[in-house]
Amino acid sequence: MKLPGGIEWGQAAAATDAGVTSYIGVMIHGGVKAGDRVGIIGLGGLGMTGARIAVIAGATVFGVEPKESSWATAREQGVTEVFKDASELEGLDLDVVVDFAGFGTTTAGAIKAVKPGGRVSQVGLGKTEFSFNSYELISRAITLQGSTPQGKPEHLQAVIDMIAAGDLVIRAEEIGFDEIPDGLGRLERGEVAGRLYATLPA
Repeated sequence: MKLPGGIEWGQAAAATDAGVTSYIGVMIHGGVKAGDRVGIIGLGGLGMTGARIAVIAGATVFGVEPKESSWATAREQGVTEVFKDASELEGLDLDVVVDFAGFGTTTAGAIKAVKPGGRVSQVGLGKTEFSFNSYELISRAITLQGSTPQGKPEHLQAVIDMIAAGDLVIRAEEIGFDEIPDGLGRLERGEVAGRLYATLPA
């Protein structure tokens, strides 16, 4: 893909990861459109990007994130309100909820939060197996959609266009090539907000 002038390589790299994954979860499998009321569960590297993409699309966005340190950033990105737990979305009758956490309880909360006939887009893999009460899913005709990138260039192009327009900035920190082991340790300890990208020595 040819990059427009002015886009930093770090943003381009993050676009292929956090950007595309979030875009697919929100816009393709979530089907978010202007005027929708959308819940975003998990405001980490993917979720914060997804929340911003939903805002750019013209949706009203409600976030869920246990770490209150991320709340101010979420509001700066256009999120209307942030809650600590997915259960707090219940009663909002949202059109779509995108679960970037995927811990089972978050998915169950998402199913209860959407309106009858609403959609839950499942991106997160906090747990690879979990159970939930299927009554809500069936009785209110909820769609539960798994989401993963499809490798289509037009999806990356959409993210690149948002960055080029100045609407989207993906949280990404540059590290040196020799700092990769330390960066992996920081990721494991949960000390990274967003994404890390490594640059090769000149």
